[in-house]
Amino acid sequence: APALEPQQLRGVVLAGGLYDVAAAAAMTGLPGWATGVELRALTGSQTPLNTANVETISTIRAITADFPPTWITAADGDPLTHSQAIPFADALTRAGVPVSASFPSRGAQLPQDYQFLLTLDESKRAFASLINFAEAVSR
Repeated sequence: APALEPQQLRGVVLAGGLYDVAAAAAMTGLPGWATGVELRALTGSQTPLNTANVETISTIRAITADFPPTWITAADGDPLTHSQAIPFADALTRAGVPVSASFPSRGAQLPQDYQFLLTLDESKRAFASLINFAEAVSR
């Protein structure tokens, strides 16, 4: 049985992440290597793409209109933004899920987890957006 009932979950906050295993597995270079490490850790297998449950990690495949309202952010310098976060936000939107997205761009200059660098204007705007989202779903 689920640990939470749907009515207990009013919203989801996502800061980057791995949402689509197939897209992640196609990555090359350092991002591909790092994603491979993540997948091996998540599946407990040295050959994660051959494990029976690997697709259960792909939350993008589980999206329905019942998914909770979502606030999502990722930066242009994060290699997972364009292959993971933006497609996930788009899939949520297509399913009719309310989405508040913050994808700031500085021409590939904002690092992964930029939102924790509160001296940056982009981080301050993301934090304000997050507060607005939390207030809206808490009503």
